[in-house]
Amino acid sequence: MKLKKPDNKMSVRQRASDDVFEDVISKFEANSSYVARKFVGRQEVIELIYTAFLLGKHVMLEGPPGVAKSKLVHAVFETIKGSSQFYTMMMPNTTPETLFGPIDMKAFRERSEIVYNTKGMLPCANLAFIDEVYRGPDTILGSMLNILNERIFANGASTIECPLITAVGTTYFQSDSHIVEAFKDRWLFHFLLNPLSERAERLSLIQLADEGVTQIEPPEPLTLTDIRKFKAHIRHVHLTDEQRELYDDLVTNFAVKCAAETGASQDLRECGKRISDRRLVEGVEVLKLGKILDEYGTSDDTSDDVSMFAVLKFVLCKGTKSQYEIFDEVCSRVIGGSITKAQEMRELNTFMQVATKLIKSYDDSMPQQSKAALLLKVNKALNVREAGTDGDEDDGVSELIFSDPELAARYDSHRAKLKELQLELTKSTQPTL
Repeated sequence: MKLKKPDNKMSVRQRASDDVFEDVISKFEANSSYVARKFVGRQEVIELIYTAFLLGKHVMLEGPPGVAKSKLVHAVFETIKGSSQFYTMMMPNTTPETLFGPIDMKAFRERSEIVYNTKGMLPCANLAFIDEVYRGPDTILGSMLNILNERIFANGASTIECPLITAVGTTYFQSDSHIVEAFKDRWLFHFLLNPLSERAERLSLIQLADEGVTQIEPPEPLTLTDIRKFKAHIRHVHLTDEQRELYDDLVTNFAVKCAAETGASQDLRECGKRISDRRLVEGVEVLKLGKILDEYGTSDDTSDDVSMFAVLKFVLCKGTKSQYEIFDEVCSRVIGGSITKAQEMRELNTFMQVATKLIKSYDDSMPQQSKAALLLKVNKALNVREAGTDGDEDDGVSELIFSDPELAARYDSHRAKLKELQLELTKSTQPTL
């Protein structure tokens, strides 16, 4: 898919949006591909982290040691120019000072007030990397909630507005505490990162370790300005009524399917019981980004609604293989079925438009040669509609037609008139004996 240029007839706002989207998506694709060259088989998770940047959301990477979680995050962060970044690794003995900075002893002595010197720490960071998140004490995790969600930090008697865009966390296990449940919901995206399983990927990794990465010029980096402009303009992107309904159908069917898996693990059943309103609302922005990627991206992989909805896997699923499999099945059925119907509708409308044009072009006084040429076009139109039905006329679209009486009547009328024209032309073009 080629990048689309703005139409001169568009509004100034629309042209500005086009310019922003085209520029940022170009950088998105260039930088994600650049980083992916260093990490075999990790293109999907790399793109997900960049997606989180553009939307201002957080990502939790779950996986065993040795899958290069930390190295990958650092590599992505290096491509964001001009950002203030914070990194820490959680430990059972992690203290608030580790995240928020040293206590201001003067304020403590004079006012008995706990005030942190937050310069260079989490409350002042644009990007944050929290390694081994769930090794930290529950109290520490709880103290991060307002920063992650509301982007504010209560520092003594004052409140700091935090410039945090995206936090990336890594973990190998999950705690079951009440605090952790609330904490977990603040991370919109959950990605399960496992060791490479495909032989071709493992061989590529071995080759990379043996030969190293071919040095290429880094692409133009993403900047905080890019991200802010993108977020400002995405507000003007809206889903169609059909896409909103598909979104609700997908969420509902996914929850029902998860809940129906009675033999599955507890976490799978819990996912089916309730998908938070927070995730439902935030998923809308994910779909908006999907529309923008579809419109302005260069990859053919983002050219349909299935790919637009696919990233929701990492919003709805809590990082388990079972949930991923259920989502893929539900997405293919719900979204793919809708796409098939949409394609059938387009085919039906095209057929009726062609039929109308052919019928209007017929004139009994037209030359024999013109009638023969018109007959060929009529035959072609009817053959296209009736192809691939295994003898059952229009069997492939009968459900769509009969579910809409008005559509069925229009279709039957156009088809009958075209059949009449076919018969008339066949008679008039037959040689006389």
